[in-house]
Amino acid sequence: MPATHPQRHKACCQIAGLSLWPSEGDILSNGVSDPHGNAIAIWRQFEGGRPDDGSRSNIAINRFDRATGAWSSAVFAETQPGNAISPGASANGGQALLGWIQAEGAVNRVKALLQPVTSTRSQ
Repeated sequence: MPATHPQRHKACCQIAGLSLWPSEGDILSNGVSDPHGNAIAIWRQFEGGRPDDGSRSNIAINRFDRATGAWSSAVFAETQPGNAISPGASANGGQALLGWIQAEGAVNRVKALLQPVTSTRSQ
């Protein structure tokens, strides 16, 4: 199942002045932007589409490029066997630190990705 593209849904949340609304069953947790209006959104998405259907949850991310005025294709930040929860983001100096908790058997581990907020095309 591909990650849901947040731009396709009605407005509820604002990141860098952009309206985002994930699909039913997805939970938009956080997003960050740079001073140029580029942004990264991170959310928890359920494989079956709903949080109450017993399906596993993954972490999805998407990037907005202000230069093109478009979102890239949403991708999964992880595809490990256990549930992923509590996605969050923080930015400083054009870099975004994206984090979440990943269940690995009986152990929960903190996972993180460091990503540039500004895409290379808009620099």
